[in-house]
Amino acid sequence: MTIWEFLATHTVWNILLIISGAIVGVWAIVLAVVYGIKNARLKKAGAGGVEFGDKQPEQPAHANCVHGRDIVVLLKKQAEMINEVHDIKDSVIPEQMRFAESKAVELRGMLQKIFLGLLQDEADSGRIQQDKQYVEYDDYHLYRLCIRSIYEDMRDYIRVCFRENHLAVKTEAEFRIYVSTKTDEMVQKSTDLLNDLYHGKVILRSVVYSANQQHMQEIRDSIASIFGQARDIAIKAVTESTQKEQEFETYFSEKTGL
Repeated sequence: MTIWEFLATHTVWNILLIISGAIVGVWAIVLAVVYGIKNARLKKAGAGGVEFGDKQPEQPAHANCVHGRDIVVLLKKQAEMINEVHDIKDSVIPEQMRFAESKAVELRGMLQKIFLGLLQDEADSGRIQQDKQYVEYDDYHLYRLCIRSIYEDMRDYIRVCFRENHLAVKTEAEFRIYVSTKTDEMVQKSTDLLNDLYHGKVILRSVVYSANQQHMQEIRDSIASIFGQARDIAIKAVTESTQKEQEFETYFSEKTGL
C-alpha cells in the first residue's frame, strides 16, 4: 500500500493516533534501554557484543573506612563535653541564689530581733503593757510585712545582678568597688522601702532607723558576703568548664595527632 492509498483509507484522527503510538513506543524502548544500562554493570565487551551483569549495590563512601568508629567516638565525646559545660553554667545562678536567700533569711531574722529589742525597751520603760506578747502589737506585724516585702524586692534585685554581671572576670579592685556600690544601693533601696511602708504607732520609724544604724556594719558585711560567695561560685564554674574543654582538646589531639 502506497502512502497515498494509506491516507485515502484513514481519517485524520486515525493517522494521528497511529503516529503518537509509534512515538510513545520508541520512547518506551529508549527509556528501557537507559534504565537497563544504568542498573547493570558491564561484564564483557568485544566484537561479539556487550554483556551486562547485575549491578552491585552502592556502598557508602566511608563504609570500609577504618577510622569510622573513631570519628563517632570523637563526636560522642564532644557532645558529652558540651552537655557537661552547659550543665555547669546553668547551675551557677541557682547555686548563687541559694546562698543569697539563706543570708537574706539571716538578715530578716536580725532586723526582726532588733525590732523586738525596741519593744522590750518600751516595755521596760513602762510605755507599753508588759503583760502583752510582743507579737500581738500591730507595729510588729506591720514591720514583719515590711521586712518580707523588702526581702522579696532585694532577692529579685540580686538575681538581676547575678545575671548581668560577670563576677568571675573582675579584678580584685573592680570587685571591691562593685560590692561597695551594690551594698550601698541595696541599703538605700531597703531604707526607702521601709520609709514608704512602715508607719508604726508605738515604735516610730526614726527609732527603727537609729536602731538599725547601730548594726549597719554587720548588715553591710552580710550583703557583701552574698556577692563574695557568688563570685567564688562563678570562678569555680569557669574553672570546671575550662577543665572539661581542655580535657576534650587533649583527647582530640591524642586521637587525631592534630
